[in-house]
Amino acid sequence: MKTNNMFITVLTLAFVLATVPAFAQRGGLGIGGVVGGHTAVNSAGGAVSSAGGAVTSAGAQAGAAKGTTQAGTSAQAAARGGIVTHIDSNPQLATQVQSMLPSGVTLSSAAAGFRNEGQFLAALNASQNLDIPFETLKTKMTGSDDMSLGAAIHASKPSISDHDAKEEAKKAEREAKKQMDVKASASAHANTSTSANAGTKPGRANVDADDKTSAKASAGASVKR
Repeated sequence: MKTNNMFITVLTLAFVLATVPAFAQRGGLGIGGVVGGHTAVNSAGGAVSSAGGAVTSAGAQAGAAKGTTQAGTSAQAAARGGIVTHIDSNPQLATQVQSMLPSGVTLSSAAAGFRNEGQFLAALNASQNLDIPFETLKTKMTGSDDMSLGAAIHASKPSISDHDAKEEAKKAEREAKKQMDVKASASAHANTSTSANAGTKPGRANVDADDKTSAKASAGASVKR
């Protein structure tokens, strides 16, 4: 009986010893799985973080591009406003320019995109001289691949040689300069006239004073007589 009990005890111990490593391995696998799970989560989190960084970088670049575009648009608007203001300040030039513009086109819309008044007026003159639609020249001179006036003339009218196109551009630029000089002369004349008128007022007052003095002297002479 004792022998049987001892045999059973030995078998039980052997079973326990054989089972413990198996449970330990399973536990290890379980822990490894959890750790592996965390590793997977961290890896995914890193990927998300990287994606977020890329989005942020793309957003910054888009913002910078937008800022550049807005600055360019503001500069163009300022240039256009200056051109319109300068031309409108001289009624004679404003009337002349209006007669040169295409039907239905305002001065403000026509001047949009040009860098300055001289470039705008030269394009108008070239359009009139060579019978080239103004919008055609404007598109070539103010587009993304902006051209000089000479190049725009040659591209718009290939029958004109490159040399002749440059000469026509110079002619249009000279005409524009004359128009701007007339405007400057008119402004100077207006300022001179204003100053002259202001200067004659004191003289008139002196004349009136002299007249009054003469009248008093005449009255005194009459009383003495």
